[in-house]
Order: sequence, then C-alpha cells, then structure tokens
Amino acid sequence: DNPTWFIDPIDGTMNFAHGMNLCCISIGLYIEKQGVIGIVYNPMLNEMYSAKKGAGAYLNETPLSVSQTESLSRSLFASAIGGDRDERRMDIKLGNISRLVKRTAGYRETGSAAIDMCLVAAGV
Repeated sequence: DNPTWFIDPIDGTMNFAHGMNLCCISIGLYIEKQGVIGIVYNPMLNEMYSAKKGAGAYLNETPLSVSQTESLSRSLFASAIGGDRDERRMDIKLGNISRLVKRTAGYRETGSAAIDMCLVAAGV
C-alpha cells in the first residue's frame, strides 16, 4: 500500500543496443496499488509522454487522446514476439499474430512495450 516507484531504465533494450531510436526510460508511481503517474521519455527523439490519473495524458505539453476507431478491421494492433525462441512457443505466438493480422488493418512491433502504450494514448 505504500507509494511504490517502478522504473525501467531502458525499455526497448535490443533497439537501444542496435542504435534504433525506439527505446525509452519509463517510470510509474503506484499509491495503494493504483497507478497514479506514468512518464515515458525517449531521449533520442526528445519525446516525453506523461499521464496523471484523472488529468489526462500528454506528449511533451500537447494533450493526447485515444483513437475513436471502434472497428477491429480498421484498427492497428501492436504486440511483441519477445526474445524466447522456443520453437513451439514461437509457433503459437506467430499463429496468434497471423489470425489477428487477417482481422485488422495492420500489425506493428516497435520493440518497446512502453512506446506501444504511448502510441495507443496518442490515438495511433
């Protein structure tokens, strides 16, 4: 129940290691097991996403809003295959992605879960 900070110093580690600009530092504050503040900073692009419970989300100082798209067929989806290369699990993951690709407008994998969530907040 005490205030707890969660910090990921490099989300998108493989991107960072390969010089790709889709990596970030993510910080979250929970109070009484409820998320109250989130910050995602991409230093390579100088993008600071921030959100405070009940106060909206922002990219730098610009307010964000989620997409109004209600149809799955007109939506993008993001996922991550991850680093596990076990053949059976890979087949399951790729099969699930394949089924979703057929029902949506497209698939994206940025390599950073935090950036994926920020893009959802931005309506992408």
